[in-house]
Amino acid sequence: IAIYIMEKKGGMLETIKDAGTLSGGKEMIANVGVRSKYSFESVQEKVFAVVGETQDGRFLGRYFHLRVSWEGHEKNINQSLSYASTSIVPVLGIIVALLVVALLEVAHRMQKNSEYTLRTLFFPSFRGRPVGERIADLMFDPFFWVFEAACIAILIISTYNDMAGKVGGDIGRNILLLSGLGALLLPLLYIVFARVSERYNKKPVRFFFGMFMWGGFAALLSFFVSYFQMPLFSMLGLGAGAVTFSFFATAVFAPIVEEAIKGLGVCIASWHHEF
Repeated sequence: IAIYIMEKKGGMLETIKDAGTLSGGKEMIANVGVRSKYSFESVQEKVFAVVGETQDGRFLGRYFHLRVSWEGHEKNINQSLSYASTSIVPVLGIIVALLVVALLEVAHRMQKNSEYTLRTLFFPSFRGRPVGERIADLMFDPFFWVFEAACIAILIISTYNDMAGKVGGDIGRNILLLSGLGALLLPLLYIVFARVSERYNKKPVRFFFGMFMWGGFAALLSFFVSYFQMPLFSMLGLGAGAVTFSFFATAVFAPIVEEAIKGLGVCIASWHHEF
């Protein structure tokens, strides 16, 4: 009898090992390696079968089940995230708060220049300015930052809902909190280093905030382009296969769109006389 080890996939049996032949009254030991990928399920159950094919073409067999537990893996993740939430998050939060206070103090000291005061931060002076510089001033206005922050919040909520559906609300919240503080810390550090490195003609702090807010806004626009381009291209008959098209959309097209939008922001900022 020819012996085969098969795995049930999508309702069909797929041969994963040809174990050889078995003579009457004999025993056989077959070693089979099984791959299992974590798919956000605590327990996975795989179905296998030992199938024998007789010389006259008849098939004999029996199913057996293999239970794969990822509970230990998830427990380790939860412990690591819990530790990070109770130790790393407070430290990052304090650093972020100190950097914000320091930058606000720097911005306050720049008010000695009448062009950059608290009033002109919200209501820039457009008198005698070219159209391009007026548009650039709007990019550095807190009212526009509120709009950009709302757009970034949409991206954050969408990301959280996707993670919560896969790994649970607690893990998703901890991951989002850690990544959010990390994403906020790096721009603040960059602004501080940029201010220190500029010896002359220091740029207003609002310029740096405005550019980073535009970067987050560009990420949301790229997300929407990636989301809607598949149905759009399908309607145009340009979808050449789900896997190939998905790779093209996420790895090629989306980054180009995002960087182009960021480049547009740099172009708008260059219209300002301080650029």
